[in-house]
Amino acid sequence: MRNFIFSFLALILLPMGIYAQSIKGKVSDENGLPLPGVSVTNTVSNASTVSDFDGNFSVAAQAGNPLKFTFIGYNDVTMNASDGMTLSMQVASTNLNEVVVIGYGTTKKADITGSIAVVKEKEFKDRPNANPLSSLQGKVAGVIITNSGKPGDSPGIYIRGIGSVAYNDPIYIVDGTIANNISYLNPNDIESMSILKDASSSAIYGIRAANGVIVITTKMGKKGRRKY
Repeated sequence: MRNFIFSFLALILLPMGIYAQSIKGKVSDENGLPLPGVSVTNTVSNASTVSDFDGNFSVAAQAGNPLKFTFIGYNDVTMNASDGMTLSMQVASTNLNEVVVIGYGTTKKADITGSIAVVKEKEFKDRPNANPLSSLQGKVAGVIITNSGKPGDSPGIYIRGIGSVAYNDPIYIVDGTIANNISYLNPNDIESMSILKDASSSAIYGIRAANGVIVITTKMGKKGRRKY
């Protein structure tokens, strides 16, 4: 009778012993750096855990059980469990619509085509001028550029017509800094120029943006070999 009881208890505890096994491993990104916060799920028992700051994890599973690894911004990976396993997750590649910076946020260019115009670097190259504003002449709808003809004089710019008899100049945002003019800026240093032409896109800058806003992004250093 006693042997029967022991055999019965062994049959009950055997599955518990199997699933009590712990599989340990490490998760890293495509550059080999530890990836914390990755969700690790045993698809057989639904046991789950999360990788720690160093990318290490420990989950209840048998060797050979499929483990699913998920992390926001990375492709999901399913791998058979083995103690001491290592995994490298790849960044998910997605197609992004072109966006435009407006104040503290961004929005799709397709949603605001009428109120924001973007001029890229290549459009400056075909018009070499000392002042970047002169290169905009005839490039943007609703923006009028006038040149006085005086040597060294900055061209006048009117965004959607004349707004005041006293002051019609827009404000300039150069890499996040407000400037009164951009005559000091080398056109070859400009990567892109966004012209905010209506109240909805320029409201973040307050009353100073009554005559429009020109947001300028200059070129930054890029990884790779130096080019001449």
